Amino acid sequence: ENDKFYYTVSGTDNQYIYRLDSNNGDWITPDHTYTTGTLFLSGASGINDIYVTAETSLAGNEYNTLFVSTDYGIHIMDEGTGIYAIYTTVS
Repeated sequence: ENDKFYYTVSGTDNQYIYRLDSNNGDWITPDHTYTTGTLFLSGASGINDIYVTAETSLAGNEYNTLFVSTDYGIHIMDEGTGIYAIYTTVS
């Protein structure tokens, strides 16, 4: 089982999901950062909730899948392959 740790931070312009790759990582300098408005979080400006399924990547069990609820919709990403999908409501 991997011991990655995810946490969110609100900035002045964006919100961030930070990932530490070990349980003794550096909180100030995370191993990976996801930012609203970019890549798999494009279109989003606010993060409502995050759910991580451990070891569920198509690339192998050392990677996770992220499910993120935002003000824009639901964002899903396989961290191992980088493949993502964004589901929004139709207005």
